[in-house]
Amino acid sequence: MANRCFETVFVILCNLGMSVFLVFFSPSIASADDEAINALKSQVVSAMKRFEKGEIEQAAKELPPYANEVLREYFPANLLRTFDEYQAKAKTNFGEALGDVSLVREEASGNSYCRLTFADRYTNGAMALQWVFYRTETDWKTTNFTYTPLDQILQADDPYVANVEPEARVVPELIATAFSHDRNSEGIMIAIKHGTPNVAIGFPEKVREQLNIKLKSESATGNTPLNQLDLLKTEAAGPSLVRLSYAIRRKQYPFYVQVIMYKGNDSWKPAAFNISSDTPPTFVAKQPTTEPVAR
Repeated sequence: MANRCFETVFVILCNLGMSVFLVFFSPSIASADDEAINALKSQVVSAMKRFEKGEIEQAAKELPPYANEVLREYFPANLLRTFDEYQAKAKTNFGEALGDVSLVREEASGNSYCRLTFADRYTNGAMALQWVFYRTETDWKTTNFTYTPLDQILQADDPYVANVEPEARVVPELIATAFSHDRNSEGIMIAIKHGTPNVAIGFPEKVREQLNIKLKSESATGNTPLNQLDLLKTEAAGPSLVRLSYAIRRKQYPFYVQVIMYKGNDSWKPAAFNISSDTPPTFVAKQPTTEPVAR
């Protein structure tokens, strides 16, 4: 997938000279005490409302205290400096802020760690703000903060996958269908314009040339289209970003098409698009429906 122009990660532990270790998070926080989790969420959501208004220092003070007592006093200043860099880069890449910072994912690692992910939405894209907290005997402590483009945390098991809005599927379906009938880049744009007149999408000249050459060369070598497509996977990162991955079935081997859709103001628009012939499928385990082979 075409990468965003940047992907910055700020880890408080690293910047303050502490060691970092891997923590595994599950999509659900049911294993942790509900009352403690809800109290933490309320506290962090309140801090993020401050962040949404640009009140970074006040937001830092509302968050759970930094875990290391010796370095705790540097936490607000360090956070303020990081957010200044963050906001400048986000605006450069995604346009104007929409003033909408919302909690989109909750995860836990046992009863000790909780990670809360917020989406900070802009006109043409969104950022993911991820906070990690450690639960002591008495309260929560802040241990880690990272930020990255929201499309970097797309997951098939995101809770919002089950409720993807139908409008988000229209353009990906049109693109995949056009590819399944071996249309070139111009044909794909015509299909999209006909199906969704209000959606603007285009390809750089170099990309168009490469795509058209690819389609012609595959057909010339016998890998002709079957006019069939197969939706392999749907991923989400909250309610405003979704990626649909299709297999475009051909005689010898398929193409894979991925389309990321983003809902900025009021409507869904394509944010990124990719076609390749080397993306492996995602396999889902199922209970065998036949008897095992007797030995």
